[in-house]
Amino acid sequence: MRGFRLAGWKSEAGRRSYLAAYDAALALWTAPYESVEVPTRFGPTHGVASGPPGAPTVLMLPAATGIGAVQWYANAERLAAQHRVLALDFVAGPGGGTQAKEMIDRHDYASWLVDVLDWLGLERARFIGSSQGGWFVLNLCVMEPDRVEAAALLAPAASIAPFATMTNLSLRLGTPPGWAAKPALRAILGPDVDVDERITRVMAMGLKHFRYQQRAVIPNVFSDTALSRVTAPILVMIGDREIIYAPGEALERAARTIADVQTALVPGAGHLLNVQMPALVDARMLEFFAEAHSRVG
Repeated sequence: MRGFRLAGWKSEAGRRSYLAAYDAALALWTAPYESVEVPTRFGPTHGVASGPPGAPTVLMLPAATGIGAVQWYANAERLAAQHRVLALDFVAGPGGGTQAKEMIDRHDYASWLVDVLDWLGLERARFIGSSQGGWFVLNLCVMEPDRVEAAALLAPAASIAPFATMTNLSLRLGTPPGWAAKPALRAILGPDVDVDERITRVMAMGLKHFRYQQRAVIPNVFSDTALSRVTAPILVMIGDREIIYAPGEALERAARTIADVQTALVPGAGHLLNVQMPALVDARMLEFFAEAHSRVG
């Protein structure tokens, strides 16, 4: 598209500052890991991989906090004991990848994940998505249902319920400054949750140095008709302290519109469930994937 501004770094120094913070935060990733680069039509996508190569693959998509694959540091060890885990940075967001082509609609976001699956040589895989990553995964379930074996959605952004007024407003105000990283994390997790400073710094460097693509696609609500196309087993987990929408209403609609769905309201949890309550969330997801595999093979 002529004149379309792709996502990217404001400066090379800014990119280096972000990647230095990202690498420092990966010290929190307790499982053995390797960095991978996945070629896609939208540009090379960076990921962090753990677990035995022959195990079932689970692809993990992060929230739009700017910390990318690092978000899954507290989950990798438990999940990689049974899976080949590949946590992806969003190709059009802060991370180790580089956007090379505009992403203008839902089809593009689905095509990006199809490219990842094709590069891995997989007809389908298991998925975990947090917030924006949950929207990416549910979108793939709608657009390419045969490519998803099962999916766990952790407080998926919009997707099944509209954003609250304040969330909508904040999304349209643009990217906040770097100093806002700490208060933003406290807002979505709760003031009583301590976040490692290395995570906060990754987010701050992303806010400070990264510029998103022109006319970014904001997650929105899928229609009943679209959700009826979802054939894979789905797990939806939302904290009872969720602020982006009313958690009870979201879970009720998921139960009503998705054919094969399990829902869970997590007491005491805010938006980033996997960071706040990793052991509980991991146990529930592993149980779900094992059950789904036993039913669908």
